[in-house]
Amino acid sequence: MVAGRGTAVPARVYWTQPKTAIFTFFLKFNYMKKTILVLPANPSQTARLRLGQEVREIEEALRGSKYRDNFLLKSCSGVRPKDIRRALLQYQPHIVHFCGHGVGKQGLLFEDETGKGKLVRGEALAGLFGLFSSQIECVLLNACYSEFQTEAIVQHIDYVIGMNNSIGDNAAITFATGFYEALGFYEPQLGGSSPIEFAFDMGCSSIQLEGFLQHKTPIMKKKREIILEESESIRAYLAAQVFESKAIPFGQVVLDKEEEESIRAFKAARICEDKFIPLTQAVTKIQEEH
Repeated sequence: MVAGRGTAVPARVYWTQPKTAIFTFFLKFNYMKKTILVLPANPSQTARLRLGQEVREIEEALRGSKYRDNFLLKSCSGVRPKDIRRALLQYQPHIVHFCGHGVGKQGLLFEDETGKGKLVRGEALAGLFGLFSSQIECVLLNACYSEFQTEAIVQHIDYVIGMNNSIGDNAAITFATGFYEALGFYEPQLGGSSPIEFAFDMGCSSIQLEGFLQHKTPIMKKKREIILEESESIRAYLAAQVFESKAIPFGQVVLDKEEEESIRAFKAARICEDKFIPLTQAVTKIQEEH
């Protein structure tokens, strides 16, 4: 029996952003040195996980990637709550990766001073990560039922990835490997709204490719400000298209009804994805706002 790390989600909605916006994100992400902090925790009296293997797979994925020199991997072991604080202060990471056991709403299992399990709630993690919100770009919780913690953390961090169900050890390692491999090779022409989103999709695809049935277990949430920025990016892109086609001053550009509807449809899709509500309800919410 494969050790687990602790409902299917609606299909993700894709939207192709202007290539210039993607390229800007690419420059910001891939040409700045990114520190990845891995926090493994496998307390005594809990099912043994191959966390050392996961760290090695991540390291190999980055080492073999095109942009390997842009990433610095740091890892702790037997992580206690105070170790998280110290590691964040010491390494100032851009990506924080937890691997271990999740216990749903109760929190994630770290270790206490004796090596036994110590629960840390999502709200506590969110408060800590929030202090580093200008530095941390993504938090990945590779543990069972960690979706509960993503809800609190995404209020502070742009991208948060968790699991909406139990996930086997092999599937969890496969997801992590595909995720970081994609980050290390990412270029705008590969697609995706951002390197993080492309890497997330690659991680899910990697699980499915290996024949595991848990490719819909990983979920990704985005900070509200990121979603709004995407919407404004679309609005600016459409306005620029009008400006180019009609040769009128940019300040006089007015989007037509069809273009406005495109923006509203995009917002509704994002609400549907983020809130897990039917698309019709999301459309109603958008209409009420206007």
